[in-house]
Amino acid sequence: MVGLIELCEENWMDFAGLSVYESQKQYLASNIGIIARGYVYRECDARVIGITTDDKAVKLAPEFIRTWPHGSILPEERHAACQL
Repeated sequence: MVGLIELCEENWMDFAGLSVYESQKQYLASNIGIIARGYVYRECDARVIGITTDDKAVKLAPEFIRTWPHGSILPEERHAACQL
């Protein structure tokens, strides 16, 4: 069964080691980069969602869209919108 969980101190390591095919690396941020952004911008309600299958970590999904103006998914583009 597919599940969604918010990453936290207890489970982030399960997702940090996920990998992608070499041909996909140019299109995706590193897992550590995604997790770090979610942590740094947590005061602005940014978070990282883990996707699981049968309780096994399979993917990461950063959730920045509802927080940043103009639908930006990259918080550093709109860093002035949140005063940390």
